[in-house]
Order: sequence, then structure tokens, then C-alpha cells
Amino acid sequence: KKDMSDNKVMLSIGSVSNLTRRQLESLVEVHRCHVEPVDARALIYPNQREQEISNVVKNLKNNIENHRIIGIITTSEEEAILDLKSIAESLNISEDDVTQRIAFGLAEITQNIIDETGEMIQGLYTSGGDVTVAVCKQLKAKGIEVRDEVLPLAVYGTIIGGEYDNLGLVTKGGLIGND
Repeated sequence: KKDMSDNKVMLSIGSVSNLTRRQLESLVEVHRCHVEPVDARALIYPNQREQEISNVVKNLKNNIENHRIIGIITTSEEEAILDLKSIAESLNISEDDVTQRIAFGLAEITQNIIDETGEMIQGLYTSGGDVTVAVCKQLKAKGIEVRDEVLPLAVYGTIIGGEYDNLGLVTKGGLIGND
């Protein structure tokens, strides 16, 4: 029988709001967490993407044994927020395409961690609507069965369909909740 204390939670945080950063700081103070920064810029450029994903996955796997909660975040300081408009112009793509590349990079990291750590990951936490959608698409989910509201506009449920059917998920927008 599997020891429930071995269960881990994977955070995939795409929101860059100040509130999200404060919430993450509060979480790290209270729980054993390892949060790996992801170079969002590297996820945008195809020639850097795979290396960044590989490095982040390796670092997370190296830290998973000692932490109940592991995760990824695209920025921890306001100064690090990317100018999506100028990046989009330089690549001749839309700003939405830029954010999708970042979101799907985070989703790919999330799936790699789930796949490469056996059944250790028993729950996901996503923040940022585009990240939640990307994670669900990456996991080939048909949807999310919402079970309850954790707090207003933050929900708990399970993934429906795909090979990750019934995996627990909590999701919220970047501007939801307090510290």
C-alpha cells in the first residue's frame, strides 16, 4: 500500500501578478517547497525551449524527494516581467502566440514531472488561466470536474479523461485571494 505522505503537489504558476508572488512567498514560509524559476524568454524561442525544459525538469527531479510541494514560476520579481509586445513584434507573431508558447512550455514541464516521477504527483495547482488551459490540453484532459470552491473564484476538482484521469487540481487566476 502506498504511503500517502509520499504524495506530492506540483505547482505551475504562470501568473506574474504581485499578489501571486506574495502568495508564493507565504506558501514557501509555511511548507516544504521547492519552486524552480523558469526562463519564460527561453520558452518563447524554439532554439532555447527544449534545453530550458530539460534543465528545469532535471532540477525539480533532483529536489522532489525532500519536498512535499514542487513547482515552477516564470518570475519572482516585477522587474523580470517580459515585454511581450516587443518580443511579439521582433518574432512577427501575436502577443497571444508569445503567451501560449510560455504556457505550453510550463505545461510540458508539468507533464514531464508527472511522467518521470512515477505516481508521486497526486495533485496539481495552476495559476493563470492560460496555464490551466495549456496544462489540461497537454495532459489531453477532456475537462475539469469542479468539486468545490476553495475560496471565491479558486476551485478544486479533478481532471476528466486522458491518461491522467481523476488527478486532483486546484486552479485560480492571478488576481484571486489574499496573501
